[in-house]
Amino acid sequence: MSEPFGFIKFYRSTWDNPVLKSKEPFSKIEAFIWIISNANWTEGRGYYGNSLVEIKRGQLLTSVLKMSEVFRWSNNKINGFLELLKKNETIAYEKHTKYTLITVVNYGLYQDVGTQNAHKKHSKSTSTAHQLHTIEEVKEVKEEINTVQGLKVPKDFETAEPDSQERYLKFQQRLKEEYPQVYNLKPITITRAKKLYTVYGQKMFWAKVAAMQNKPNLGKEYSDFGLTIENWLSKEKTLAEQAAIDKASRTQG
Repeated sequence: MSEPFGFIKFYRSTWDNPVLKSKEPFSKIEAFIWIISNANWTEGRGYYGNSLVEIKRGQLLTSVLKMSEVFRWSNNKINGFLELLKKNETIAYEKHTKYTLITVVNYGLYQDVGTQNAHKKHSKSTSTAHQLHTIEEVKEVKEEINTVQGLKVPKDFETAEPDSQERYLKFQQRLKEEYPQVYNLKPITITRAKKLYTVYGQKMFWAKVAAMQNKPNLGKEYSDFGLTIENWLSKEKTLAEQAAIDKASRTQG
């Protein structure tokens, strides 16, 4: 018999798994899990259109239109669902002209792995074996990638300038739509992306992104997008330089 309380770790990249994707409308539980899994893990800032919004831990910056597209629901059904969750004290939300800011009530209950404060209301006792198991899980969960507007962002996103944040979100949106294998890796930092653009140029950068996308089972061999593409670009540059040296040697000979 399963325990009455507990949790599982749910990776955000699961939503992009082609095997699990469906054209069917979301169920209510799928819709709620989407909200929880896309809420911010830490405090930050995000853009929606031209609006800069402060986002607290456990909040999701989105819109009725965005949720309508993801859930495949009508706007009226989205609004009704949000009201239902609000009346049940599961979420709170603020509707603005261009965006909706959702706050998951008791967000820590869903995400604070192994902490007594998050679970003491739901469990009177926990075995030593379970405690040792969840201590290891804490390390992994704390390394989870933050999201803004449903897009993964790196650690340096929060401290970046607003225009850099906006460009990075567009960059991530392109990856998600055109290069899903690459998008599912740990996101490249803004600092590293700027550096690689400067050193190698955008054309060469995106050529390598396409090459990564076309590599079978990319995620099984690589986990960090930034580190991987920098290594690939460096190798390409080395090969090109060596080819130029060889050509020059043949010409002189």
